[in-house]
Amino acid sequence: MNKFKLMTVIPLVAAGFMASCVSEKSPESQQSPKSSQPQQSQKSPEVKLPFIGKRQFGFSGGNGITNFIIIQEDGTTTIKHYEKMFDTENWSNLYKGKFSNPIPLDHGIGWLEGSGLLLKDGKIYLLAEDGKIEKGCMMDDEAPCVSELYDINDLE
Repeated sequence: MNKFKLMTVIPLVAAGFMASCVSEKSPESQQSPKSSQPQQSQKSPEVKLPFIGKRQFGFSGGNGITNFIIIQEDGTTTIKHYEKMFDTENWSNLYKGKFSNPIPLDHGIGWLEGSGLLLKDGKIYLLAEDGKIEKGCMMDDEAPCVSELYDINDLE
């Protein structure tokens, strides 16, 4: 075969191979047909709410810094951080969503680092990235970051 014929045949063979690849069914369409049986709804288990209302807590023990957790009957949960330094007040929303335990945090609380909050036995704990209770909140590097949950519903 001369060079001219060889150069003409190779592209034609390659084009034919590619055309057969394109005409094959995609992997999604090759899956077995879905059964006509209805799938059971996978409803997530209900999480028991530890309380309904507003509670105050703080990990630093200082004046002018406090946190609030508000849990509504439908499970909507809001966590707010409040600081007052001299004449400046600052409110931050740390979380708003459905209640879960632990509650995830994108940032810590104020100057404290932490990845979540755990509610247990009427107390709230600040969690580290590894899920363990954070330490060092009360000027003691070994003290766990834990606070009572103070019911402030009657104060409003």
